[in-house]
Amino acid sequence: MKQNTDKIEVEFDPKLKKILKKIFSYKGKVQKPVRTIIESGTYLGTGSTRELAEIIIELGKQDEFSFYTLEAKWWVYEQAKNNLKKYPFVQSLHALSFNLEEGLDFISNDDMIKNHQNYPDLIIDCTKNPELMYRTELWSCFSDPTKPVPVQGIFYEMLPRSREDNILVLLDACGGTGWFEFNKVMELMLNNHYYLLIDDCSHIKNSRTYQYIEENDKWNILFYDGRVALAEFLGE
Repeated sequence: MKQNTDKIEVEFDPKLKKILKKIFSYKGKVQKPVRTIIESGTYLGTGSTRELAEIIIELGKQDEFSFYTLEAKWWVYEQAKNNLKKYPFVQSLHALSFNLEEGLDFISNDDMIKNHQNYPDLIIDCTKNPELMYRTELWSCFSDPTKPVPVQGIFYEMLPRSREDNILVLLDACGGTGWFEFNKVMELMLNNHYYLLIDDCSHIKNSRTYQYIEENDKWNILFYDGRVALAEFLGE
């Protein structure tokens, strides 16, 4: 295992931007354009959220998009919401994609977290006791009685409602629950066509997700630079 030293915020490669512009600009005759983005993990809104918003503005499609971004930590959510004021078409939500107890249970039973020393190439945020760190990170979003708690399980409503809209799902939330979150997306999206954008493809957060889509013939990888991947679920 390796300690994570990557920057939290990510900047999009020009090639990735070109591909995103393409899927945002389809005319709908052969393939529907993306008009809905659902992002888990806003952080400060100055990374992937800003990059996507700027692409939409460059295309002049602000009025055509539904763009939702989720952040569970209250103080981070407030900063992100302030940072995103110049993008009024981006809707910041104080929410968690899954239910708290489900996430905590996954962290406590995940072999990759419990036995991280058996994965020499794995990048992880804490090498001493990652289970405790990831549980604390998740639980801290709910433990301060002076702050509002995030809405839980919002993916369970949002994804079924949008599953036929050819959406883009961006997963960049808690490092300890990335694989769990991706499996929830697959479960909720059924066999509908959609796009997936993930960061930290060598990190415990999304390493299994990237390996899965790379090996599964229902997925088409459109972009990969070692850290960020954009893939298309082909459906049936």
